[in-house]
Amino acid sequence: MPKILCIDDDHYLTDLLRYGLTRADFDVATTNSGREGLRLVRVERFDLIILDVNIPDMNGFKVLAALRTFSAIPVIMLTARAQDEDIIAGFGEGADDYVSKPFSMQVLVTRVKAVLRRGTVRAIDPVENANRQAYHVAGAMLDTETNELAAGETRVRLTPTESRILQLLLTHEGQVLAAERIMERIWGYNSDSDVNVIKTHIRRLREKILRLPGNPQPIRTLPGVGYVLNDMEQDSATDLEQDSATDLEQDSATDLEQDSATDLEQDSATTGDDDELA
Repeated sequence: MPKILCIDDDHYLTDLLRYGLTRADFDVATTNSGREGLRLVRVERFDLIILDVNIPDMNGFKVLAALRTFSAIPVIMLTARAQDEDIIAGFGEGADDYVSKPFSMQVLVTRVKAVLRRGTVRAIDPVENANRQAYHVAGAMLDTETNELAAGETRVRLTPTESRILQLLLTHEGQVLAAERIMERIWGYNSDSDVNVIKTHIRRLREKILRLPGNPQPIRTLPGVGYVLNDMEQDSATDLEQDSATDLEQDSATDLEQDSATDLEQDSATTGDDDELA
């Protein structure tokens, strides 16, 4: 039976979590202290942590940062703070998922099962079996065990979730992946209300890839469609701007040629009509 630790300063909420998760066949421990939560993780074995941000004795982000120095246990942030900045901070420290209050216990249980499922061996899947493959992007190699991008002397550390998203995009290089599909493959469920979570991860992933030599930008966004990775090792932000400008010039030239051809046809037709009238 999976064991879950809930860390939240709200006694009523921890009681509710214990009740709901126990009914879903989980073994549940709770604490209202961030420091006590860290102590418990050191002396007991847990399969997942549900962590609140606003804990009086120790900010939840600090708890997560301290936890990541000695444990890779999955963490779901459960909090009323749902601004992009807070989501970015949580994922930046290594959170695996983010659930906003108020929440449905059924939804939370689904999230918990999805996160736990990621840690188990599933059917053959390029993302699930990433340690068997070597991935290269923008002139760098992705170490799927350390979640680190390496290019020469440059090292860029990714969170486990960022690494999995990048692996998924690399596995489907050149294909457009909708945010919903990414969520289904990475988290094991699909929720339209959480598409912003994907946007946040993609944004952070882009920022980290830009730290590589040449400031590459291999991940493109197609508004309203999804994301696509085209591995252009030499492309930088400047190169992309120049490419866009070139495309614009070419489009303008083509438009002018088409307009000229159209005008010429119209003039010829008009001349023909005049001749007939004469």
